[in-house]
Amino acid sequence: MKLPLLNYTSALFKNTNFENVLLIAVQHILDSNYSMFEYLFDMGLKPENTFLLGKCYSTNKEVLEKFRKKGVYVHNGSSKFDSHLPYDSQFESENKDFLNVIQEKVNFEDYEKILLVDDGGYLVYFGNSFLKNFSNVVAIEQTSSGYNKLKNEKLTFPVINVARSNAKLVYESPFIADLIVKKLSSKLKELQLNPKSCLIIGAGSIGKELFNLLKNNFETHIYDVQQHISDFGKTELTNIISDFDLIIGATGEELTNGKIYSKLKKGAILVSASSSDREFNAVNLRKSAPITKECHEDIFVNDIWLLNCGFPLNFDGNKNSASPEKIQLTRALMLSAICLAMEKEYQKDFIELEPKYQKLIVEKFNKIERAPKN
Repeated sequence: MKLPLLNYTSALFKNTNFENVLLIAVQHILDSNYSMFEYLFDMGLKPENTFLLGKCYSTNKEVLEKFRKKGVYVHNGSSKFDSHLPYDSQFESENKDFLNVIQEKVNFEDYEKILLVDDGGYLVYFGNSFLKNFSNVVAIEQTSSGYNKLKNEKLTFPVINVARSNAKLVYESPFIADLIVKKLSSKLKELQLNPKSCLIIGAGSIGKELFNLLKNNFETHIYDVQQHISDFGKTELTNIISDFDLIIGATGEELTNGKIYSKLKKGAILVSASSSDREFNAVNLRKSAPITKECHEDIFVNDIWLLNCGFPLNFDGNKNSASPEKIQLTRALMLSAICLAMEKEYQKDFIELEPKYQKLIVEKFNKIERAPKN
């Protein structure tokens, strides 16, 4: 699938060559991501030099097989899930094994550049020590949760920070929030649930957008640990959470422990709008239900609903999470960062994605969005 914004972005780097590059990626195994890799293959990246680890909650099996048929190594951990274990600990183990497998298959010294393309921070975190003796490593971090995991680390190579780029924060958040609201509406209808009140935890980019989209449908409030942007000032979360039927976590952090479950209203609905299953320490609820390998199951246990097994509601196992026409902005920003990692020399630190390319990509995206649709 060719996308106009990726056509444009790849043309900005028409002389970039990935022929002698080792690319190690932790990415959602979705069709729009496969499209981004197709552009890299067109620019000389060899599938046999490409190693990929996905996440169980976003991996689409058809797309996984498409990568493998192309010749890309896809780690078996890309679709593994045990509901009685915290996913972050499972995924941490998969990342360690992923790097060990690659070490057995390649000689790192054979490549002009080693690129780490990360979503969530684990690959860069372990790669930071694993590849510390190589001077040709550059990483790209896609998510804010990944940036938060890494921001206090002493980096042994440059990390291009797509996660906190203005283009991603301003333009991606609205359509991700819109997608979550649409999936939530469908899920509530399917389960015949009718919440009246909604609490959004986390007043970041996604949380604010969710509030604006939901405030006319429910009695909606927003809580944040930063008192000046919270509707509740100094009041603790545990003192207000029992007032709400629907609770949406948008922090990217573990915001509760098991004790908070006793404070929830009977029939409360828990929804993640961020990363992994960490928002509500979901494993504590899942352990009270029969074990499952299906990470999109909706669980009702101890009079609490945990939707999508505690994983972000925008991922449901389909070939795409967001529409390719929307998510192509994120893919284009990532493609530009991967190309810049080849073209530029950076210091060992977090590196802002060059504003020049952010501006060009956003302007083209807006032009595509305004164009008449067939």
